[in-house]
Amino acid sequence: MAAVDADLLADFKGRPTKTIVLAELDLPTTRGYSEAWAAASARLYEGLLVRGGQITRSVSDSSYNLPRDTARVQIWDKDRDLEKVFLGSEVGAVSGSAARIKIASRTQAESKWFTVFAGVIESFNMPRARLWDITLKRDDKALQGLVNIDYFQRYDWLNLPTASIGLPSQAVYGRHNSGATSVSGMVAATYVDDVNFRYAASMGPLTSIPNVYSGGTLKTVTTDYTINTAYFNRGKWWTIITFVADQGTNDVTFDCEGLSSGGLIQNQATQLEHFLTNFVFGDWRNSTTQASSAWLSASDYNIDETFFAETETFFSNKQIAKGSRVITAGTRGIDVLNEWTKQFQVPSFWTYDGKIAVRPDDHCLTDTYIDAPHLRQEISPAPSVIQVSYDASRLVDEVSADFLYAEADGAFQDHLTVKDSSKGYGSAVALPLHWRESQYVE
Repeated sequence: MAAVDADLLADFKGRPTKTIVLAELDLPTTRGYSEAWAAASARLYEGLLVRGGQITRSVSDSSYNLPRDTARVQIWDKDRDLEKVFLGSEVGAVSGSAARIKIASRTQAESKWFTVFAGVIESFNMPRARLWDITLKRDDKALQGLVNIDYFQRYDWLNLPTASIGLPSQAVYGRHNSGATSVSGMVAATYVDDVNFRYAASMGPLTSIPNVYSGGTLKTVTTDYTINTAYFNRGKWWTIITFVADQGTNDVTFDCEGLSSGGLIQNQATQLEHFLTNFVFGDWRNSTTQASSAWLSASDYNIDETFFAETETFFSNKQIAKGSRVITAGTRGIDVLNEWTKQFQVPSFWTYDGKIAVRPDDHCLTDTYIDAPHLRQEISPAPSVIQVSYDASRLVDEVSADFLYAEADGAFQDHLTVKDSSKGYGSAVALPLHWRESQYVE
């Protein structure tokens, strides 16, 4: 996320009369408005901005859902230029048109101007003649829609069995290993070719598939089946398991190391960034470089790579950088994002320039104490005007939590024990650890 230029910030603090608010609306032709007439290399900003920069942002969402940011601008439509757009033939292109709010200074170069809000037009109204009140929001259209993962249809798979028509395909991240459970294969494959006995394991190239099961029975590679991690079908890229003989009505399952991008994508932050890039904001299926096994780049979309890299490092440093997830067609991007942030309790947010970012709150102590801090006694004397006391009856001596995987529910159960009779015991609840690599044993 770009920082405010020091010279612009100095003007904003010390000489506020030198700073002005600019609004840009792409309708689709870009129009510029300001509190006072201003000129830039690309356009002239008309002095018709009545109100700008009324921005609403969530500070901290305890539910860890992506906050909803909005902004409002009011523009005096002196020549009825906006009226021709909002009430004319171009009105259909208004909703979703890009818009920006910037802070500028009369004494600073245009390169130092700062974008304080970037989004799209959400709604508009006319509170009185020739005055337009326009509401902006973040560009979350891709997040609110379904992910770019296919359903199986016969026009894509000519030999698709009738029972597989309309089933969702999937993208598989991380390691999935049934060695520590009674399950034979952690991930299910879909029968897509009943002539050549092909089963689709995942969209995109999986790193490896060490075990394949048919009807719960372990099969032998080469003798019973082969694996192709670069199988192309109608211009789309798949990992396919091909059997040498018909498996009948047997379910085919497998263990695997999931999607690869120069190696197994394992860090949970990397997985989320890769998913948002290729299956939400971008559609990797339409990539012209698909034949060379290249994924899309996050830099081409509304994703803040700096904050994601910071979160990747955080997970690595805490030694929790191993995640696994199967994401299927019919899923909304916003639901996957919110599920991820809730599990890891890492907030997601919009940057000033309209990009998605995640950033962990690191509550670990970084200072060194000569004397250990205590709850029951003050280490250093407090000023006489301050009286500090502790209610010893409310102190908790020890807290322990037990976790057990409930195979029937496909989730973990936790049991909380608090060693304080006044607190009692917590009841068992399900924990949605969908992104944890909990089912894999090294």
